[in-house]
Amino acid sequence: MLKHGIINADIKYLMASLGHRDRIAITDAGYNVPSGIPKIDIAFLPGMPELLPILDGVLDEIAVEQVVLAEEIKSMSPKLHEEYRKRFPEKKICYIPHSEFDEVIKDVKGVIRTGQYGLHAPNIILQAGCTYDSEE
Repeated sequence: MLKHGIINADIKYLMASLGHRDRIAITDAGYNVPSGIPKIDIAFLPGMPELLPILDGVLDEIAVEQVVLAEEIKSMSPKLHEEYRKRFPEKKICYIPHSEFDEVIKDVKGVIRTGQYGLHAPNIILQAGCTYDSEE
């Protein structure tokens, strides 16, 4: 039995299976995950669990070399955007139009669907980094 860290078996397996440059996504409750992409649905009630605590748990477990966000987050969800900027240096964040985000997500290894509600463009794609040559 795990003593600490993420205890959800599906999320733990997804993260352990990532290689350098593989991508995963963390989305809100309403995101339409493309067919064929493995989805780990942890949404329970509207707003539960929120996206940021899930992101923080994932960040404790994997190295991230790049983050992909929809450009629209800057104007539509500025408070969440600021939270992302606290977690990632600007040079790691890649902004793309939401329509392009919907295409990029088709190549992720898996999606973690949270119960996040009420924000626009909150979804995030994390590209796995390499741990053997960094301090992450």
